[in-house]
Amino acid sequence: MNKDNVNLAERLITQAKKAAEVIKDEISDQLYDKLCNTITMCQNYVEGETDLSWIDVYDEIYQGEGEEDEEDGISLMSQYIDIPDEATLLMALPIEILSCVCWLGCKAENDYFPQDLELVIGDKIPDFISFLEENLTGKEDFKQAIDFVNKNLCY
Repeated sequence: MNKDNVNLAERLITQAKKAAEVIKDEISDQLYDKLCNTITMCQNYVEGETDLSWIDVYDEIYQGEGEEDEEDGISLMSQYIDIPDEATLLMALPIEILSCVCWLGCKAENDYFPQDLELVIGDKIPDFISFLEENLTGKEDFKQAIDFVNKNLCY
């Protein structure tokens, strides 16, 4: 990633950590641990750990069923684990934030965009980060942040 995208990714990771901390008491320990591990992997990727690529980050977020020996990604795990609807909404925000990190990596490596990332409007990622930095103070702000994503960050 170029220097500007690394800066954006680092800021996204900071916001993902903040979001995870806010929802810690709303989700299971298992889901929280998976979320933290996913954030750590994203951070390691952004910091240039050589054996990681954007595909590893993508799999950590979106790995799906059918991969017999693979653990489910955080996105799928948050859908099937037994959590209240409110927690599902809360999980959507850190997943969207981490998806933006993945999008930046995918663009930097000039690879194809998987279907989950095709809908992200990359030029709007800096606006999303600014929005989060200015508005994400507690879980009551998550719905507004997801509304921002739906209106501004996705096709």
